[in-house]
This record gives sequence, C-alpha cells and structure tokens, in this order.
Amino acid sequence: TLDNGVESVWDMSLHSQMVEASVKVQDYNYRDAPANLLGEVNSQQKNSTTYGTDYRYDEHYKGLNSNGSNTNDINNHNRNHDDENSGDNSREISSNFGNASHTDNGNAGKVGDSVDSVESGEWYARIRHEQAISRQILIRGKSNQANLAPGQHIRIKGSTITGIDEGIMILTVQ
Repeated sequence: TLDNGVESVWDMSLHSQMVEASVKVQDYNYRDAPANLLGEVNSQQKNSTTYGTDYRYDEHYKGLNSNGSNTNDINNHNRNHDDENSGDNSREISSNFGNASHTDNGNAGKVGDSVDSVESGEWYARIRHEQAISRQILIRGKSNQANLAPGQHIRIKGSTITGIDEGIMILTVQ
C-alpha cells in the first residue's frame, strides 16, 4: 500500500457553527399541577461563541431536578472523559474537539447540589445542550484505520489544524 502500513489521516477539514447557549425545558405533570417544571441549563457558561436558547416543551419528565422533586436549583455538569483509544479509519470520520472543558456554575457545594436524576427535566436539558455543543466545531477527514468507532478519543500528530493536540472525539464513521 502507499502508506506502508502506517495508520494515517488525510483530507482533514474544519467546520464551525454558532450553537445555542442554553436549553430551556418545560413540561406539565397533571399529578402535580402547580409544580414549576421550567428549567434552563447552560453547560458552557464561559463560552462566548454560543447564542440563544433552545426551548423544548413536553420531554415527559415528572420533576425538574429528580423524578419527583421540583426544586429550581439548576445543576450544570459537563464531564471530561479522556479515553485513550487511538486509531484511524479509511472511512470518512466526523469528530468534535475543543469543547470538553469543565465549567463551574457557582452552585458547587450549595444545599441541593446533586447530579441531575436520570430523566429529570434538567437531565434532558443538559443532554440536549451537550448534543448542541458537540456540533459546534466539526472536523472531517479520511483514514486507513478500519476499527474506528463513535465515542473513541484519538490523537493526530502533525495535523495542520491547530488546537487538536489534546485529541478529538469521533462522533460518526461512514
């Protein structure tokens, strides 16, 4: 082969776009009609390259912070998981970089500060916002590594794209 058996990435291009700064969720629970189920999450508060709010109604959750508790203490958690799975792929790959920074919303250590319960309103808002942030900066490229998969974190040496020395997260493989 032309690459002499060396794992390679080529035809890399960067695309960036403006994404929403926060996600606001609202729902109605007939079992607890007066409950306030309006919540808003911004998992990247220090990011000045986001704008606007994505409003979502009817995510079908029972409580704002848990599946039964309806407090208005917003907890924003963005986790940085660095899997050291390396490799490249001869299929086209889309990846994201530069958005995996931990942010503190100022609520750390306050009463009621806990991780959002699964399927709570704030959990849905956080998941939707993290999905939007993952679309903000995309890198496309081709590779000769056949076992790349979404979710892998890879490092590319010698890239002309600046800022990817920490690696990139693979979002899709085609």
